[in-house]
Amino acid sequence: MMNQLLNPPASPPTGQDLQGVVKLTAYAYTVDGYSADSPLPLPIKIEDENDNYPLFTETIYNFEVPESSRIGTVVGVVCATDMDEPDTMHTRLKYSILEQNPRSPGLFSVHPDTGIITTVSHYMDREYETSVEENTYNVEILRIPVDDKDLIKSANWKANFTILKGNENGRFKITTDPETNEGVLCVVKPLDYEENHQVTLEIGVNNEAPLIRDVASRVPTMNRALVTVHVRDQDEGPECKPPEQYVRIKENSAVGSKINGYKAYDPETKNSNGLRYKKLQDPKEWVSIEEVSGLLTISKALDREAMAPRNDLYNITVMAIDQDGKSCTGTLAVNIEDVNDNAPEIIQDYLVICKPKMGYADISAMDLDEPVHGPPFQFNLASSSPEVNRIWTLNQVNGIPEKIMIHMN
Repeated sequence: MMNQLLNPPASPPTGQDLQGVVKLTAYAYTVDGYSADSPLPLPIKIEDENDNYPLFTETIYNFEVPESSRIGTVVGVVCATDMDEPDTMHTRLKYSILEQNPRSPGLFSVHPDTGIITTVSHYMDREYETSVEENTYNVEILRIPVDDKDLIKSANWKANFTILKGNENGRFKITTDPETNEGVLCVVKPLDYEENHQVTLEIGVNNEAPLIRDVASRVPTMNRALVTVHVRDQDEGPECKPPEQYVRIKENSAVGSKINGYKAYDPETKNSNGLRYKKLQDPKEWVSIEEVSGLLTISKALDREAMAPRNDLYNITVMAIDQDGKSCTGTLAVNIEDVNDNAPEIIQDYLVICKPKMGYADISAMDLDEPVHGPPFQFNLASSSPEVNRIWTLNQVNGIPEKIMIHMN
């Protein structure tokens, strides 16, 4: 007897159902075509892969929500479907809000499982926008009107404005105009366009007098609005920061050597392109400056010992100028490193030794270089003749490396 998986013409059709099952039927035949057994169903389940992405049921959802709605008010529901196998991880969907405009403060949230969108913040029915030029302060930039049906000039009518968010640096202030009841927004500290092109403020307003209990239970006690402050760019000219920059160079550097100069920058481009440099002060006229690069070229031999005071920095004042003629000034502090370019010198021009009262005299020397290139000194008699050595003797003074005693024998 031969067992075969066949689909004879008279057998029921095979196929795949909605559950991902392929249905086959097996028949057993003898060589001469005799079938001794009944047909055997062979269902084959195809395991699902996560090869379908979810799709929202609508391309655009339109919802409306009344102004001043309480936090938690339902705005609407979004729904998506997935063609993968139901009741598996492949079709378990999570919802999230990718972007809100304006971004801050977030006004809505969505439940990750149900897709229900609710309010998470109070807000007024519109946004206010204004602008101010950078580096401007102590100026009024916006008036915010409010509508209150209570008795004019009463505590129930008077508005009390507060900046709730966005003023962490204390650059804004808001007060109430007692005549118009408007909120008066002012800039009290300069804004920097390069730091932030715009600032979003959340403004809150309520009455001086609290709402009566019945009303307060139904509506928010504080109304809110967003104010976007656009910071306008101002051509400020180049910036010399830090005001003092440092460079090192050895005093025996060759004339014509180049060293790094002072670097200013354009606050808008954050680089030095397009700036020109000019030397304003160079006490010893030791260097020249390249106009475009700002590099310094040594034009005279440097002498650290010629500076006064010698151990101080050599200051060169530089001006940076942009294409509009605006400028800033900085100082290049040059540390001229000492080399051993000075021989020690005996301080006394001559000495007198009177015998028998005086048997010796002290001889002192000095060196204009740094201590590392100074004492201890080696003293010798200028003449090494036997007669001189017989009359004079040199002895080191203990603990004083720049001094020696000369004895007359």
